[in-house]
Amino acid sequence: MNVVIRADASVTIGTGHVMRCLTLANQLRQKGAKVTFLCRELKGNLCDYISGQGFRIYQLPYKSSDSNDIGDGLYEQWLAVTMSLEIQQVEKILSEQIGRLDWLIVDHYALDAQWETQMRKYVERLMVIDDLANRPHECDILLDQNLYENLDERYDGLVPSDCRTMLGPRFAILRPEFVQHRRELPEHSGEIRRVLLFFGGIDVTNETSIALDAVKLLERDDLTFEVVIGGSNQHADEIERRCADMKNAHFHCQIDDMAALMASCDLAIGGGGTTTWERCCLGLPCLTIAVAENQVEVARLASKAGFSRFLGKAPEVVAENISETLKQVMSDPALVRRMSQAGLKVVSGDGIEIVVALLLELIVQSTEQIK
Repeated sequence: MNVVIRADASVTIGTGHVMRCLTLANQLRQKGAKVTFLCRELKGNLCDYISGQGFRIYQLPYKSSDSNDIGDGLYEQWLAVTMSLEIQQVEKILSEQIGRLDWLIVDHYALDAQWETQMRKYVERLMVIDDLANRPHECDILLDQNLYENLDERYDGLVPSDCRTMLGPRFAILRPEFVQHRRELPEHSGEIRRVLLFFGGIDVTNETSIALDAVKLLERDDLTFEVVIGGSNQHADEIERRCADMKNAHFHCQIDDMAALMASCDLAIGGGGTTTWERCCLGLPCLTIAVAENQVEVARLASKAGFSRFLGKAPEVVAENISETLKQVMSDPALVRRMSQAGLKVVSGDGIEIVVALLLELIVQSTEQIK
């Protein structure tokens, strides 16, 4: 099976789109698929990281002569070039370098049915990963792993009538090690001894430092804080220095054993992105700060569902908010236990297997129809 994935990472976009696509790519590779990435060379990209994982990658140039013609919209800016140039560049690679595809998988807020329709001539099937539900798509599968109140109707009129939709945290794309550690988890005692601080791979607004301010206000040397940042974090040196000055803060940068570290913690303080579902899989309660507008509704519903406590949107949340909420939660072990159990019920961890099975199933159907 020949698969191409189109996704980007940058200081603006963050790393979540590429990281979940890497998880999917690894699972597909285990099934014998050849997986290639198309990524633009944006500031804060993960092109070298993808290559280091053993995947072929075609890097789309960042600068272009018509960059002034890019629209003013947030997600148009994420693309960094005009749609016409994006289509031209991708078509050239697909037609001249890759050839006929079984699957083209796209995880990008700036791309929609216009782009997908143009790519149809090169691909047997097309899958979209989205969670905005703000534009039409031309695809065979649409995956939205987030939690929304109107989930079942969210994409009505935005995808073809025969599109297969996979909607909700049940389909969350998680690395296999999360499922492995889930099997070995003891029941949460409700006591807080070790706390994870993680606000995604980029953390543009430096919420990590604000959380460290909260740790200082807490004045609890008996607690251990595991502080994790991504390799593209622009505040890395500052955060590492601050952790070194604290007896109970351990600094981690771009780690590969996040599941193990998460499983060792009793509570998290972090963002409301894709890591939400990793925490749920391991029953790790969280004090959540939305670091992007599209995280707000998910964070609110997660709090309503009982597996998280939503503190608000960055940069409105200050250290005092975090410190006071942390004190409240630590004083109520029964609450912590309920939060842990609620998270475990939301995500089982087998979403990646369901997604890959459907990709394989539809390709087999296509082959049989040709015969």
